[in-house]
Amino acid sequence: MKATPLSQPVTASLLRWVLIIACAIGLLAVGGWWGWQKLQASETWKKFSLRHYLKKEAGRRSLEVPFDFNIQQTVSNRQAAITQFRTNLWLMETNLAQLALDLTGRRKESLTLREETRSLRVAVTALESDLAEKERRLTNRLTELRLAQTNVLTRETNVLDLSRQAATATEEAQRLTNAPNQKLARMAALKREELATRENGLKTSRMAQALAETNVFNLQTNLAALRTTAREKRLAWLEKQKAEAACQTRLAEQQKELTRLRAEYEARRIRELPAKVRELNLKEQEAASQTLFFLREVRKKIAEAPTYGAIYLQIGQVLWVADRLLEQPDPAKQRAGLALAAEACRHANDSAENSWVASLIAEIYLLPNLSRADPPDKPHLNAEQYLLTTSQTFQRAEATNQLIRNYQLQVEYATDPRRADSARYSLSFVYEQQKAFSDAIHQLKLISDTNLLRYSTQRLVVLEQRRKTGR
Repeated sequence: MKATPLSQPVTASLLRWVLIIACAIGLLAVGGWWGWQKLQASETWKKFSLRHYLKKEAGRRSLEVPFDFNIQQTVSNRQAAITQFRTNLWLMETNLAQLALDLTGRRKESLTLREETRSLRVAVTALESDLAEKERRLTNRLTELRLAQTNVLTRETNVLDLSRQAATATEEAQRLTNAPNQKLARMAALKREELATRENGLKTSRMAQALAETNVFNLQTNLAALRTTAREKRLAWLEKQKAEAACQTRLAEQQKELTRLRAEYEARRIRELPAKVRELNLKEQEAASQTLFFLREVRKKIAEAPTYGAIYLQIGQVLWVADRLLEQPDPAKQRAGLALAAEACRHANDSAENSWVASLIAEIYLLPNLSRADPPDKPHLNAEQYLLTTSQTFQRAEATNQLIRNYQLQVEYATDPRRADSARYSLSFVYEQQKAFSDAIHQLKLISDTNLLRYSTQRLVVLEQRRKTGR
């Protein structure tokens, strides 16, 4: 169908947008593919893949294992704790001595209070006895007073009667004065004499009453004072009894507390302190060779593993510890982490018989961290040993690129020229298998060791011919 002029611009614009979108999709696809390839080649992705594989084979969601990454700090903390524990024991011993001294003082105080209470009880008993005697005497005096009062009253009555009789007799005698009646006069005189006698007796009785009243008053006064003293002494005795009882209670409580503290002190000194010292000694021994302790347990569990899953679990746990040791700032812990990674690589090869896992461990953990395998300013003995071990791992896994990198690193970390030439000689074989004849020839030309020079010269001739023919 012939396009109309109006439809031609629309079609061209649509095609242009389709091309733009297609190009964008293509670029995104290429970028995504390149990013995916880049991600798969990264160490992070390889480590993630390795962990995922180990978890899957072990049937676990986590590979964590108990491991004290700050064991030296733990040892220091325990040493400080034992020092503090000994200080606390010394303080407890001092407190026990002071408490025993206080208890001795409390016993003396109790004995003093007991003696004072006994003395007060004796005094109160004496006062009460004296008070009873005084009350008995007061009763007698009151009886005497009543008798004196009765006697005075009787005598007063008699005197009054006699006075009346005497007055009557006198009046009768005076009325009959002119009459010769001497008998009445004599009777009046006798009445007057008897009246005088009775008055003297009354006076004497009144004096006796006054004396009795004075004695009663004195006795009552003394008795009141004695009662007050007895009451005060009794109150003091009761207070002393309370004080003695309180002192006995405190004494019993302090004795109980002293017994409890002594038992606690002995328990801590005899049981807790030796146990803490034993734990510290074990932790110090573990700190001295923590990695060896851990590897010994791992080897035992792998030797007793009933399935491959159990072996993969141990490998994963070793790598979990190695990861965290490599993150530590202490170089010694980093070297311990590399030793654990090498152990995991060996178990993957020998026990799990999985060369892919072993080569991946060597590639991820060992090759990138060889610079941390040995102490500074020391020969690269550990790095060299790791490289020799991993070269066999890469050969078994047929990981050619990793094997080439391994031999290159063997040359770099060789502890003497002869070992470097041996690595170059092996590297030339790998290059030859990859038909990289120029690289193989270059490595052979760098060899200077007399033991390898003859073989390298012979191989150079062969490699030159192969490079020319391309086969």
